[in-house]
Amino acid sequence: MAHRYGGGGDRGARPLGECYHRPLRAFGGLFLSLSVGLAFGAFFAASKQSAGLKQYPAPGIFVDLGGHRGHLLCEGEGEGPTLVFISGGYGQGLWLKPLHDRLKSDHRSCLMDRPGTGWADAGPVPRTVELVASETIKILEGGGETGPFVFIGHSFGGLYSANIADLYPNHTSGIVLLDPTPP
Repeated sequence: MAHRYGGGGDRGARPLGECYHRPLRAFGGLFLSLSVGLAFGAFFAASKQSAGLKQYPAPGIFVDLGGHRGHLLCEGEGEGPTLVFISGGYGQGLWLKPLHDRLKSDHRSCLMDRPGTGWADAGPVPRTVELVASETIKILEGGGETGPFVFIGHSFGGLYSANIADLYPNHTSGIVLLDPTPP
């Protein structure tokens, strides 16, 4: 005998599991629609950013990292260690250009696009902290910059800066953390 719910007798009775199908189908359809919309939005944003970067030439130099390139813009002169700005998340180096512009009159100052950001090529995955630290040093050395450096990291760039200092102490004069992501 099948399990039924509803009023007495067989009138209007449905199998017990049937009442769950409509909400699940509606939720599945909503989830699918939302997923397609988000994927389209991400593709649209990436294509707009790519088109924007092609419209404006890279202000610095490209440094080969063995199959992919990083981008480096260093300006200014001054005594003391070179300042290296490291933006947060997947932000390009130009996000920190206002700070760079203020400091380059008294210091050597560098903005960098690590692989996957700004004008740099996409790099290998997974993007580990160790890989980003290694690529940062390679970009600086490949661009002719000599350390030790003061790494200035914003947000997730703060986490990168702290790890670069830990992994490459001979290349590090100091770190400045601007609203850093905690370890």
